[in-house]
Amino acid sequence: MIGELALLILLLWGVLLYLSGMYKFPKIMVLGNAYTAILKTVALGIAIIIIILFLLHEQTISRTLILGFGILNFIFLSVERALLNYLLKRSSSRGKDDVSQVLVIGTGEKRVEWKEVYLL
Repeated sequence: MIGELALLILLLWGVLLYLSGMYKFPKIMVLGNAYTAILKTVALGIAIIIIILFLLHEQTISRTLILGFGILNFIFLSVERALLNYLLKRSSSRGKDDVSQVLVIGTGEKRVEWKEVYLL
């Protein structure tokens, strides 16, 4: 039962983070807006988890564990977003936000192509 519940929570978290835009191409954003989006996502996820646990009559998982899970998620996601913002600002201040050439090898027909991509 706990294994299936963990898988369900993992899938739920992936969907919520995707829908909230956390997996979009990284860009510099105001951290206050990022923290608000993270808080809303974590709060919605915790609410859904509590509802699922209530509907399944699961009583072996404590509310303290669920609260700790939510707090740790908020902390780790916030640190990740702040670090990503720092790295993006740092790379753009060094002039690395220009387009550079990268060699891409493979993809089906094993051909070699030049693609333009943004470097960090």
